[in-house]
Amino acid sequence: NRDFILRIPLIPGIKDDKKNIEASADFILNELQGRIRVLQLLSFMRLGEEKYASLNMPYQMDFIDLDRESFTAHVNEIADYFNSRGIHCVVGTKEKE
Repeated sequence: NRDFILRIPLIPGIKDDKKNIEASADFILNELQGRIRVLQLLSFMRLGEEKYASLNMPYQMDFIDLDRESFTAHVNEIADYFNSRGIHCVVGTKEKE
């Protein structure tokens, strides 16, 4: 019966569609009874891409077309949606009051 921090990684074209976001909000409100202190949205990052190239290994997320500016705006819209549903949501791991 404790509140907790919930993190959702968002991957463009995979986990950021309206249906998934609405289902996530419904789950938080109905199944978790809203018992989260904060929901943190983690925006997709291309971490390790250079390392894969230096090792001559294929980068498994190379198929994702990412426009950082528009995706950042999209993630902020998703955060606004969660907040409008009464779920305290921030972008990133820094909790804001």
